[in-house]
Amino acid sequence: MSDLNNLDSVEILPLWSQAEAIDLAAQIERAAYKIGYHAALTGSCLYRGFSSKDCDIILYPHKSRETKPAADVLARLAEKCGVVVVEERKHTYDDKEVWWCKVGERRVDIFFME
Repeated sequence: MSDLNNLDSVEILPLWSQAEAIDLAAQIERAAYKIGYHAALTGSCLYRGFSSKDCDIILYPHKSRETKPAADVLARLAEKCGVVVVEERKHTYDDKEVWWCKVGERRVDIFFME
């Protein structure tokens, strides 16, 4: 039984470690590359080494004139990487295309860049 009076002894694990985020980005890269896209890790998993909220992935086309609908790219990621779309969001301040997704029970935000 843990000592709730001594919270220093309680280990709190981050939702995403940097190593897990890199592994996911590599999986997504392998799947996306086959359809002309690249993946890049960004956000707190990259700069802090962990995230207690989500893993941020940017997707961008290899050739800027050869884009595909986001739904097609996400369908491939669902098939190859287990990425499940929760909902699409637009940032109110800059209109970024952001898809809130899950891999297992953990949140992944996928940003599409042109």
